Amino acid sequence: MRKENGILMSVRPEDLELLNSNPDEFWRGVESIGYGAFAGCKSLKSIVIPEGVASIGDDVFYGCESLKSIVIPEGVESIGYGAFYGCESLESIVIPEGVESIGKSAFYGCKSLKSIVIPEGVENIGEGALYGCESLKSIVIPESVENIGDDAFYGCKSLEFIEFCGIKIPSKEYFQREILQFLLHNKERKEDFKKLDIINLCYSINDFGLDLNKVSLDDVQTFEFSQWNKITKLIKAEHDSAYVTGRGDLLKFAKLLGLFDKEATVEIKNSQGKVQKEKVCDRAFNFLQKFVKDVEITKMHRFLQGIQADDFSEEFLKFVSDKTNYSAIIERLNSNDDFLNLAYAWFRNRDKLDLQQVSALDPFLPQAEQNRYKIKTIKPGPDGVEREHWNQPTVDLLIKEFSSRKYRGINTARDSEIAQQFTEHTQYDQKHFDKAKEIDAEREQAGVPDFIVGVQIKSNKTQAYAKLLSSEEKENYFEQTENLREQIVGEATEALRAQKDVSDRIFTYETLAKSDIANFYIGQLTNCCARLYGAGSGAMRAAILSPDMQPLVVRNDRDEIVAYSIMYINRQEGYAVLNDIEVNHRYNSEDLEKSALIYEAMKECAVKNIKQFNKTAPVKVKILTSGTSPNGPKINEVISKNRSTQTFKAPDFSDYSYVGAAGAWRGDWHRGQYLIWSADENEAQREDVCKN
Repeated sequence: MRKENGILMSVRPEDLELLNSNPDEFWRGVESIGYGAFAGCKSLKSIVIPEGVASIGDDVFYGCESLKSIVIPEGVESIGYGAFYGCESLESIVIPEGVESIGKSAFYGCKSLKSIVIPEGVENIGEGALYGCESLKSIVIPESVENIGDDAFYGCKSLEFIEFCGIKIPSKEYFQREILQFLLHNKERKEDFKKLDIINLCYSINDFGLDLNKVSLDDVQTFEFSQWNKITKLIKAEHDSAYVTGRGDLLKFAKLLGLFDKEATVEIKNSQGKVQKEKVCDRAFNFLQKFVKDVEITKMHRFLQGIQADDFSEEFLKFVSDKTNYSAIIERLNSNDDFLNLAYAWFRNRDKLDLQQVSALDPFLPQAEQNRYKIKTIKPGPDGVEREHWNQPTVDLLIKEFSSRKYRGINTARDSEIAQQFTEHTQYDQKHFDKAKEIDAEREQAGVPDFIVGVQIKSNKTQAYAKLLSSEEKENYFEQTENLREQIVGEATEALRAQKDVSDRIFTYETLAKSDIANFYIGQLTNCCARLYGAGSGAMRAAILSPDMQPLVVRNDRDEIVAYSIMYINRQEGYAVLNDIEVNHRYNSEDLEKSALIYEAMKECAVKNIKQFNKTAPVKVKILTSGTSPNGPKINEVISKNRSTQTFKAPDFSDYSYVGAAGAWRGDWHRGQYLIWSADENEAQREDVCKN
């Protein structure tokens, strides 16, 4: 046991005997509990923290899987990040008055926790604070709470109600935080809220993810649910129960199409060229009715997540519902394309365009009202003279427009390559493109090598999952795959399913070149912090610019990136650290076998890098550890087998931040590390390596 300046720093398993036999001596002089003090004390079953302790730091009881009960004294002001992370036996806890903040992931994975009372005075409930508390049945949230982080109650499958400001709100399996945020920001309208049909409202919020920060209370009160119910029933009929998390986004999409506007009309030309008026809501409903039938569910979800606004655009509605455009739009969506997101942004920009100012901005922008929603092209006439033409937008014309006109400053082939990649991701705008060019130029100027060991390390087509299949099953798989190339319908549908199932379990790995443009947008695929702007921008930039950090990726059999990590090699002391293993949204599953295969592929890639590095390095790498904040909870479960007895330091990502980055992030290795490889696999020697 170690104490420094009144802070309890670390507790070893043998120290628990003193805690049980002489708690006064154990706690003597302790004023706060420091980072990870009890982390990994798997035999700890109960604890009473005495008065006088003012704070519970980050990861204090991390992984104390036997801890069932705890008493927190009055006077504690904060519960830190991941304080009870993974305390899967913890059944109940009373948070005393005086606590002002409950940190991010504070009770993450406390799957036995049945009740928790949050006292008056708490202002902040961090992101994922009660993530995965699957036994939690009720929760009381006081008036003082001002902010509830993302996924605070995600996975609370048994939650029956949340009591908020005296209102008991029924809860479904995955309770959405939006209603809480609405109440937080609209406390003065609490009485109006009580007058609503609470059951119907909560049904809509919980089942369809209604975002009350974007849809006003007045909207909710005037909703006619008949059309919406038709659409949601249609979704269930077409896609069964697979579509859960994106239904709220579909509601937002329905709103921006004008589904809930009962008065507005739109002028449409019929096949004879005559103009006729049609109700916006009817046209929107007819479009959505086809849309949910014709778009693959995963592609629909990708599109809906990319909708960044919810303003109605009459011209966008006309475009998507036009019979000539419709089939091409669906084809683009089903090819995993962000076309519709870009199209919506294009129409919204044209809606807001100030035609009196555009001549100074771009000669390709319209300067006349009749051309507001048209695209300019330059074509040579019969006489060879080039003339401008203004054409109605089609899918093909808009695709060309997006690739050539989205970004300014495309001066080189490299610029064009970056722009083409960025166009596929709707989150990126001009500032991201400029920043990518700046970082890319910095890498070129600094002469940073593409690979930390000087060579690209890549696996062959490893049939990892196929090894688990019988010979007959493997033969059928490859035969079906060949059929898929030859047939369009019939057996091809089944072949596609078989191919997808196997492809989702066959993983290859690759040492990603620092010059690969994927480094810039990979954070969008994985929800990780490695992205151009945001708290973790330094992680992405470090992976590109640091000679000691190497991006690694895992791909499936369809060459899609399914996981990402950054490996740091300390050349002086001989160790390596994986920041964590970030998993693609679509692979954020509960499949332990699949997660194990992804983990093994990433580990193999890292180890091959290390072995190659060791061939010429003066100081050889002896140990590899990993941080533990991956997107996939099962990946975390696979990694978390051997807690490292020592935290290996890696450079602070904030060292690689730049002007415009929102905040800084240190890296997941700061939360604690897990041992995943050592040069000598002998357990006793491995322990010596950790200690030394």
